[in-house]
Amino acid sequence: MGSWLRPLLAPALNWVSAQNLQKYGAVLNIFLPASWQMSRQQKGHCIIGCHFNDPNLLWQAFTHPSYDKDCISYERLEYVGDSVLNLMITKQQFSKYPNLPPGWLSPLRAANVDTEKLACVAVKHSFHKYLRHGRPILTRRVNELIN
Repeated sequence: MGSWLRPLLAPALNWVSAQNLQKYGAVLNIFLPASWQMSRQQKGHCIIGCHFNDPNLLWQAFTHPSYDKDCISYERLEYVGDSVLNLMITKQQFSKYPNLPPGWLSPLRAANVDTEKLACVAVKHSFHKYLRHGRPILTRRVNELIN
């Protein structure tokens, strides 16, 4: 990203917070059936400070496809989550920068949904501690972000 864009992005770079996660977490429940089951019942709401009607959805969100072939992974939730995240970013930037043309808003949004940036946010909120996976490279990459 060009250095000219960094000052413009600065206010939006840290938009993800526990408050925003709580505020928009309920949006997912609209799209997801409450009947999804996983093999383990756990206290999922403690992870992000939100109550889930079905805590299995939270554990599904933390389950990488490499974890267990018989577990439901995060992939379907990711599909919905990507849309929700794009909507949240778009809404925030549209309101915060009323004079920016669409040609500037689009790269601004893309910069804020960057995979590495979201991984840093996940580490900042200690979500990495709950990731269930079967790939050592994921552990190494998380450790690189921490250090």
